[in-house]
Amino acid sequence: MLISSILLSETAVTIAVAPDEPDASTRGQLFVLSLYEWNRLNRALGYDPSSGLTLPEGSPLDEQTFTLLEEAAERTAALRYAARLLSAADSSEAALCRKLREKGYSPASADDAVRRLKAKGYLDDRAAAARYAESLLTVKRYGKRRVYDMLLARGFDRECARDAADALDPAVLADALDQLVRRRAPSLLSDDPLAQKKAAAVLMRLGYSSDEIREAARRAREA
Repeated sequence: MLISSILLSETAVTIAVAPDEPDASTRGQLFVLSLYEWNRLNRALGYDPSSGLTLPEGSPLDEQTFTLLEEAAERTAALRYAARLLSAADSSEAALCRKLREKGYSPASADDAVRRLKAKGYLDDRAAAARYAESLLTVKRYGKRRVYDMLLARGFDRECARDAADALDPAVLADALDQLVRRRAPSLLSDDPLAQKKAAAVLMRLGYSSDEIREAARRAREA
């Protein structure tokens, strides 16, 4: 196998690999590398990209060079896919890495993509956890406990999830609970103890503590 052509653009390098001799049973391959991976590949092969010395067209490919080329192309694809995922929604490092592996990328390529996005500031577990916690409170009206559980399920670690849940505004939490009492658990104000218990159970499943629920009932009665 040899490199039949190298096409450079502003954002990528496309490398065509072909058999040494025409062979109907062996097909050529195309590899797309980011400029970062192109330079990384050249340094690994002993070239100096900063001096303009790079892998030339017509170069034969031994097994080791071909493997390095495949790995560089996979890292490029993994990073691009990870960036598309992040453009659609926030993610934890662990969840993003898991999605990359599920897509078929190697653990090494998945880890490399996460590391690079984190280094560029595009992946920040604490900031993402805080945004998700706020969303769960304002949209779902979840209490701290449910927010914490949802953050863990999203792949955030315990410390990060706890800090994000603890940072939620108490006034906003109280207002969300008051709305839930009116809309989903009005029987909390009933004179029937069994009805009160069932209403409280609904609110507890949404992440509110017994003390918070009792305080919400007091506010509702005084309103």
